[in-house]
Amino acid sequence: MMVAALATVVIERSASTQAIGAAEQLVETLVRENLSEHVLGRAEHAPDGYALWHWMRRANERLTEQSVTSAGAAVSADLRLLRFDGVTESRAADEPWRTTGTVSWEEGGQSHALEWGLRLEHQWAVLAAVFAGVWLASLLAGVGALQILPTPLAPYRQAWLHRLRASGLSTRDAYRLARDAVPDSDLSEEADDFVAEVAEGGDAQRWQNAFAVAAEAQSRELSAIDWQWLQWGMIHFPDDPDYALQLASTSECVELHLEKRALLIRGVPLTLKPVPLCWYALYAHYRLIGEGWIENPRSDRHAATELRDAYLTLAELIQVDARSERAVREGITERDLTRARTRLKDELEAALGDANLAQHYLFEESPTPKGDRRRFRLKLPPVALDISDNPLI
Repeated sequence: MMVAALATVVIERSASTQAIGAAEQLVETLVRENLSEHVLGRAEHAPDGYALWHWMRRANERLTEQSVTSAGAAVSADLRLLRFDGVTESRAADEPWRTTGTVSWEEGGQSHALEWGLRLEHQWAVLAAVFAGVWLASLLAGVGALQILPTPLAPYRQAWLHRLRASGLSTRDAYRLARDAVPDSDLSEEADDFVAEVAEGGDAQRWQNAFAVAAEAQSRELSAIDWQWLQWGMIHFPDDPDYALQLASTSECVELHLEKRALLIRGVPLTLKPVPLCWYALYAHYRLIGEGWIENPRSDRHAATELRDAYLTLAELIQVDARSERAVREGITERDLTRARTRLKDELEAALGDANLAQHYLFEESPTPKGDRRRFRLKLPPVALDISDNPLI
């Protein structure tokens, strides 16, 4: 008996949820297909919102001929338009409505809102038949009757259902995604952030792709920077999730091909201008030898002759413009290096389109052993750097 009663309640609630989702879609269709710019244009000049009132009256007449529930459903539904940009359809607005909703949109630089109401009535004959059928089945098959019940959403999926609705998805799409697309186990904090960043504001298909990629990525135990690359791949190549996963799973590697003026990070080609590329190659070379630090020179320009000569050798291969090359021939100062690092930072951030991701491929700093100056080197370890045509070795 308890199983039959529970089944009846669940079926009634499921039918109500479906009716609400269908009502929302039907109103959106009305707006899209039946509301013309002509009506909105007339509304700006007609007294007392007559054009909007007249359109709602005609639309409600059509709605009486349509149903948001199927034949034999556990509930019947009566859908009406109530208010349009503050204009009330008096006959509908004065009646009690169990559920209301609003469809909002912008057109011609103006914001519009259409409020609708839904009255749901139980179809007791249908529910009684369900109750009797489930009760009989439970007598014949015991707990086998539970198989007709829809699987309830776990708390974790319910939380996602609310988040998906809040993102702007319809009730129907949000429920389907929470039931079918959300992974079986809780997403990690990184995976949760990834889904929100990649899918927020997108359609149901984008959310579904994000959930699938996040579940697969979580099984690979990615690092923090791997997650950033996964997000980068999904944003720049939304139709190729396999490529995004490949980027996230690729070993960290920065390749420099100086003669071709090419810089690749994890196989992704990035474009830098010759001067910033030359400075990056200089810091990469120093990172490959010793501890990799380049100290800020003292005020004397001639104190950094080794650094100057290394830069000029790289500049000749990369074909840096003559003006920039002459400036370095005169010597390198602390100010020169600071400007070079700043320009390089700006160019790399622009090439990647992600300032946070670019930070992993830039500089760390510390005081010199004597503490009188600052020194800088690339954050990447030497094993992650490769200069294929390095003229300095």
